[in-house]
Amino acid sequence: ANLGGADLTRAYLGDADLGGANLSGANLCRANLCDADLCDANLSGADLCRANLGGADLSGANLRGADLSGADLCGADLRGANLGGANLCRANLCDADLCDADLSGANLEGAIMPDGRTIEAWRADPLAGLCQEPEARSRAIAAWGAHTWEDCPMHAAHGWDAVEDA
Repeated sequence: ANLGGADLTRAYLGDADLGGANLSGANLCRANLCDADLCDANLSGADLCRANLGGADLSGANLRGADLSGADLCGADLRGANLGGANLCRANLCDADLCDADLSGANLEGAIMPDGRTIEAWRADPLAGLCQEPEARSRAIAAWGAHTWEDCPMHAAHGWDAVEDA
C-alpha cells in the first residue's frame, strides 16, 4: 500500500495489515493502530503524535524522523526498527521490545521505558540494560566500586577491551 503523505488523523487501523506499506510523511496523529502489522513499513517523517500503537508489530520499520510524541507503544515490537531522530517525547514504551532498534538522535524526554521507568530514571541507573534480574542486580550494586577495570567480570563476560567499549 502506498499511503505516503495521506491524512489519516484519528483513523481506526487496529489489526490492519500494513506490513511493508509506505506511510512516509503520513498524518496519523491520534490514529488507532493497536495490534496493527506495520512490519518493515516506511513511516519516516510520519506524524504519529498521541497515536495508539499498543501491541503493534513495527519490527524493521523505518520511523526515522517520525513524531511519536505522547504515543502509546506499550507492548509494541520495535525490534530492528529505525527510530533515528524520532520524537518520542512522553511516549509510553512500557513492555516494548527495542532489541536492535536504532534510537540515535531520538528525543526520549519524559518517555516511559520498557521497564516502566522514565528515561531520566533509566539514565541515572548505572546498571540500566545490563543487569535486571533482582538477585544479580543486588550483588552487582553491593560490589560496585569494590573492583578495578582490570579485575571486572563484566568486561570479560561481554568481551569489552576498554571502558569506552562498555
